[in-house]
Amino acid sequence: ATTQAVKAYATPQMNTGYKIKEVFSIPFYPNQKLYELSNGMRVITIKRPGNTAIYTTVGVGKLNEPDDKRGMAHLMEHLVGHEGLVPKDEEDKKLVNDAGAIFNAETSDITTKYYTKAPMNNAETLDKFLKLQAKIIKNTDFARSDDEKKIINEEKKKKSKASGDWGYLN
Repeated sequence: ATTQAVKAYATPQMNTGYKIKEVFSIPFYPNQKLYELSNGMRVITIKRPGNTAIYTTVGVGKLNEPDDKRGMAHLMEHLVGHEGLVPKDEEDKKLVNDAGAIFNAETSDITTKYYTKAPMNNAETLDKFLKLQAKIIKNTDFARSDDEKKIINEEKKKKSKASGDWGYLN
């Protein structure tokens, strides 16, 4: 069902379709698939029991930042991810609350990931969450940057006590 839902969602978004790039196995889960959409985006489907996770990974992280712009990847993570943590739309709030969904994001040295975890046991629910995650990323509110800088600087103060100075956003 998950593979069919991804195909159903991805197909209208593509000009010429998609192709299977690789079939791979991970422990206990053989025959998983990596697809490539016509726009270059890659979609991995891993069928397994339990909650479904949707990850959107951007190939930019802390190591991509110039010295005078340290913290930008983390700032972007906060700006993009904020709507997922606090949906404005009532229908989105209901979807998230009814499912007990978890939205979060993380920045590493080489990537930034935005993810949704929720029970998505049918194609309709998966489709709603795929569209919600796309909406969250597409509708980023960059006007919130000053508020998010304050939050990040507070995070850094807490972490720098244990691991050294990270630098602060101005």
